[in-house]
Amino acid sequence: MIAGKIVFEIFLPYCRSLKDKRKVVKSIKDSLQNNFKISIAEVDYENMWQRSKFIIALAGKDTHFLNSRVQKIFDFLKDNPDFEILDFKKEYF
Repeated sequence: MIAGKIVFEIFLPYCRSLKDKRKVVKSIKDSLQNNFKISIAEVDYENMWQRSKFIIALAGKDTHFLNSRVQKIFDFLKDNPDFEILDFKKEYF
């Protein structure tokens, strides 16, 4: 069993308040959890309305399986018009 960690930052150009940001962040978290069955948390920039940082934890039987899931998560995120990905890093343990 191999564990994986993804850390990514996003820019939210259309958010004009923390309320707007919370709506988008909740949508991102719910979509990822429902589609990929992963654990996700917002870990930085909680008080900035146009920026956010997340961490995702996932597990799999081998690195090939995890690479495939990570690529699907990245593709899912990059196709979202509500935000831009600023940084995307993965690490396996």
